[in-house]
Amino acid sequence: MIRLPWTRRTPDPVERRETDEAYEPYEEFRRIPLPVLWIAVALALWGGITLWDNSQAVAIGRSERAAQMAELPRHAVNSGAQIFEARCSSCHQPNAVG
Repeated sequence: MIRLPWTRRTPDPVERRETDEAYEPYEEFRRIPLPVLWIAVALALWGGITLWDNSQAVAIGRSERAAQMAELPRHAVNSGAQIFEARCSSCHQPNAVG
């Protein structure tokens, strides 16, 4: 019998397999390579040191800002010109043209 390429052939008995509906795929445990662990530990330590160092810098900045605010007269603490200079002048330029 001549079999044409577009005709469907019946599978061999070896190819006919019942699918197991209770089959659960699994992955084998693979250890993490030591260089990857070393890099992770180094990054964690660096982040902790940076965080600790940054908290000290923030505390110093807050104390310096508190000292500057204590030197200002009470009526000038919330003046609009001072707020503009502190927050807006970087984009809008000091003469408010930008």
